[in-house]
Amino acid sequence: MKITSIEQFKTAVPHIPEIQKSRPTDYTERPITMLKVHTDEGICGLGEGGRGEALEDIDQKWVGVDPMGINLTTTSGTMAMALYDIVGKALGVPAYKLMGTKHWDKVPVGYWSPPLEPHEFAAAAENGARQGFKTHKLKARPWNIVETVELMTKAAGPDYGIIVDPNFTFDDLATSLRIAEKLEKYNIQAFEDPFRYLPGFQQYRDFRRHSRIP
Repeated sequence: MKITSIEQFKTAVPHIPEIQKSRPTDYTERPITMLKVHTDEGICGLGEGGRGEALEDIDQKWVGVDPMGINLTTTSGTMAMALYDIVGKALGVPAYKLMGTKHWDKVPVGYWSPPLEPHEFAAAAENGARQGFKTHKLKARPWNIVETVELMTKAAGPDYGIIVDPNFTFDDLATSLRIAEKLEKYNIQAFEDPFRYLPGFQQYRDFRRHSRIP
């Protein structure tokens, strides 16, 4: 089997209004690149790139290569996804079997919001719950996260899960623990990156040890 050609597609899907407000040109300036990799045996593989990812000279590197002769563990990114797709199809197995054990039958999908005002987060949560979402990840800020979560819970109900992603803006362990204590009565499913990792992960272990929020 040989790779014969590679098609690239730029995908620019407009954001919903609340995200568009925060990122008005994001989807046009940083489109997502999709690959369709063709082989001489008629098997095609699909790969999805990161937002704004540039895939230059990819034909020169990969056309003529045998996907079945590659150590897939040494590949990465968009092309790796397409190669796993091709090899899995050629062997008649799902791509995950080339990696190991299957861990999920379904992948949960959550609602997502950029930084907003508390009342805007609440409206977004109400909209997310109405559409059937069970979890909502939000870009949180320390000065209004408690009010935000309170209003979101009132709008979407106590079972509506919230993932708090401060992008390191909770500054340090002590601040993160104080905020976490105020939020523990709500359905907080995770804190993502409350403060920076450096100089090590010990403080993240300390956070987990002293908070019920994962």
